Amino acid sequence: MRKEIINYLKGPRPWAAGVALYLKYGHNLMLRKTFMHRMETADLRVTLIEELRKLAGLSATELSQLKRTASQGTGKTMEPEKTETKPAAVEASPTVKKMIRFREKFKFLDAPDCPDELKVLVSDMFTALGKYKDAHAKLAAMPDDADLAEAARLAEECVENYLANREMWEELEYYQKHGEVLGKCAKLRALKEAQEIASLDDLELTRRYSSAQANTSKQRKRLKEAEKSKDETKIEAAREALAKWETKSAALRDELEKRKKN
Repeated sequence: MRKEIINYLKGPRPWAAGVALYLKYGHNLMLRKTFMHRMETADLRVTLIEELRKLAGLSATELSQLKRTASQGTGKTMEPEKTETKPAAVEASPTVKKMIRFREKFKFLDAPDCPDELKVLVSDMFTALGKYKDAHAKLAAMPDDADLAEAARLAEECVENYLANREMWEELEYYQKHGEVLGKCAKLRALKEAQEIASLDDLELTRRYSSAQANTSKQRKRLKEAEKSKDETKIEAAREALAKWETKSAALRDELEKRKKN
């Protein structure tokens, strides 16, 4: 195992081959699913290399000192690594083939002017698809006398991830047709809000955080009143409003804490 991984780390490190190595020797189920179902990104590539380093028993220093070659068995020094945008189709796994077809459908993702938020969206879209498939398979395999609460949880997970995947797909199709971001899906709204928060000066950031905390407190009281009335419509509306303000308050708080550390 160690020699096989080190030989890979010494070479050009193609994404598909690295994923195959981790699937062969890695034991973290979450990482295995992530590498299988998500598109390659710079951050994900760093994670893969780091996990392979640990599997090979190399220190960070030893990894950095490995002599990289363009191909195994040659003494040629490799050029600085370039992130692959497409895995090779030769002997590719079904998952990799799907990714290639996906990239061919949405060729704008490889264009220099493609918005970064759409590239982030692709990773989340494949994650949602993977979660949907996992939950659907578990639901389909449940016996007739299965726990109803667990069945309901899996059904909800199926629906949520299916809808999330579809609304992200709609974003990509809209951009391909119109050349501009639609911005309807929850992920893009969250990214846009995060960008707006990051652009605030310290005074405005503090003011908005205080306002968000006050609104969160108000919505908690509103939810308690709705629960007393036992009106399901009011309860659901109050819960949605509370969740919205809790999320906004947390995002503002995180930005404040990040700035304190810098």
